[in-house]
Amino acid sequence: MDVLEYFKEEMVRFSNEQNKEKLLAEMAEQLCEVGAVKPSFKDAVIKREKVFPT
Repeated sequence: MDVLEYFKEEMVRFSNEQNKEKLLAEMAEQLCEVGAVKPSFKDAVIKREKVFPT
């Protein structure tokens, strides 16, 4: 897969969210909407972030 395929206008989002978990949820939902990830991604990324924050 060409890396430029990841840079799509619909993938750009600006947010004022201050809560990290809510921001991750917003991002995951957007990725799911455009078909970049499976619906299970949101819960998985939030769970992983609790164990190993980035």
